[in-house]
Amino acid sequence: MGGALRPDITRARKAVLEWLRLRLLGSWTSILELSKKVPVRGLFSSPAPILEIVHEAMDALCLEVGEEPISSYRLFRELHPVLMLHWRVQAYLVGHLSPDSRMEYCNAIVYDM
Repeated sequence: MGGALRPDITRARKAVLEWLRLRLLGSWTSILELSKKVPVRGLFSSPAPILEIVHEAMDALCLEVGEEPISSYRLFRELHPVLMLHWRVQAYLVGHLSPDSRMEYCNAIVYDM
């Protein structure tokens, strides 16, 4: 099993999404609701390819968050929740955090992951 599919890494990816959801929308929301707040057309001008190892990691994350993996993830139109780990989406979301939360995010990524 490659590093991208390790259960601890999958749980850490889920934790990042949950943390962002809590900071940006609050505890009464879901990861799906957060994904609907991302302006996909502004971040991706055309469909972007997904590498096989990334596809496998997305499938693992789907199972971790209780979603059914899909046959084809697309970085275009409606954003599947697990695609919020793409660097462009992460940059967009982090850009909407308060300065203190942004520093907390950066420190967690650098030191804990």
